[in-house]
Amino acid sequence: MLQYVLLLITGLFVLGLIIKNTLVRQLCVLCLSISGSWIILLTLYRLGYFHNQVLLAMLMGQSITGIFYLARRHVAKILHIFTLPFFLCLTVVAYWAVGERVAFVPILGFLTALWVIGYVLLLSSNDVGKRTAKTIMQCCSESDQ
Repeated sequence: MLQYVLLLITGLFVLGLIIKNTLVRQLCVLCLSISGSWIILLTLYRLGYFHNQVLLAMLMGQSITGIFYLARRHVAKILHIFTLPFFLCLTVVAYWAVGERVAFVPILGFLTALWVIGYVLLLSSNDVGKRTAKTIMQCCSESDQ
């Protein structure tokens, strides 16, 4: 099964290169091929023709990471305080998309609490809050490498 998925990704990658060179210059061909692959596989999974949830989850996870870094590059640095809740929201959406049942209210409560904590830290005027906010906002930045 893996070899067919790799062929699918490769085929979409080549197609993406053609599209990029003729129509859309601002296109991440790798992102397109990975996202396209898991969308196709998710559809097949829902229809009962694909059964490898691990592979599907891996591809979705790659897209989650790509969306995260794309968003991070395009939002104001001050909003980086919301790094963890944003990433976890993407994870929950992917988990839900695969069809796994979740206890919605506790998950929503937990994610809401993380967003509120980020907001409180953002507005914090004490030294501990400011240091914590700064540390969170610097997470995943190129200067951390």
